[in-house]
Amino acid sequence: DDPWEIAYDRNKNEMFVLAGTNVDNVFTSDNSGLKWDENKLSSKFGVYGDPVVHIASDTQYYFCHLSKTPEKKHPEMFDRIVFQTSKDRGETWNNGDTIGFNDNKMQDKPWIGVDDKKKSKYKGRIYVSWTEFDKYKSKNKSDKSRIRIVHSQDTMEGFTSAITVSDTTGDCLDGDNTLEGATTAVGKNGEIYVVWAGHNFIYFDKSIDGGDTFGKDKIIAKQLSGWNQDIPEVYRTNSMPFIQTNSKGHIFVVYGDTVHGDHDIFLITSRDGGETWTPPTRVITTK
Repeated sequence: DDPWEIAYDRNKNEMFVLAGTNVDNVFTSDNSGLKWDENKLSSKFGVYGDPVVHIASDTQYYFCHLSKTPEKKHPEMFDRIVFQTSKDRGETWNNGDTIGFNDNKMQDKPWIGVDDKKKSKYKGRIYVSWTEFDKYKSKNKSDKSRIRIVHSQDTMEGFTSAITVSDTTGDCLDGDNTLEGATTAVGKNGEIYVVWAGHNFIYFDKSIDGGDTFGKDKIIAKQLSGWNQDIPEVYRTNSMPFIQTNSKGHIFVVYGDTVHGDHDIFLITSRDGGETWTPPTRVITTK
């Protein structure tokens, strides 16, 4: 029940690997994962699930996770996102920055994006996106979910105040009508792209000013079965979207769906900054 999140050093040495689990374990390897060293992550804000890890350089390892705020119980203890940094390849970690605290609303499912594009004037900027719940599991229709994002300050010390990316909202039931799974990718000129799922659709939005403002949401794919899919004997098979770009600026989004009657992975692509998208291509099937 402890999913892993893994990153490797794409910049200098692919032998270095960083991994985190859904509790407070952090693992590092200097031989491509053949041997691992295990440490414990700690923070005054608590350490809980939804780990996300990223290696920006030899001296910049990032670990993002949910809080476990002291003196609060589940789910109220998830009242912020915690972002921790290591400068010694994961041997030690700072106490962490808090992101997104907002009047005790729940903050869930973070993702890290880093601008490493040579032509970007925002090169080095860190983005963290996630879902905010007014009240987790609430059946009250006035309680909503939305997609939020921050970016690092130019001084690399702390983060900006959170802004809302999604133009629409979802419910708070943590199901198909909840806005979830916000992941990011950076374009070749520093554009920041965000995708997420909800209401049986895949949504897309982008910023061209380094994450200060975003445009109008675009529905780029239907998701017949929604993101909350169940596969027998597999724990928590959420089919939320994932986004990536290449050196040419092309955008790729993958997500899961059951449109053909089985659980498949689909790919859609844009070559014009997200203005138009290819029809879905089935790339992985369970048949």
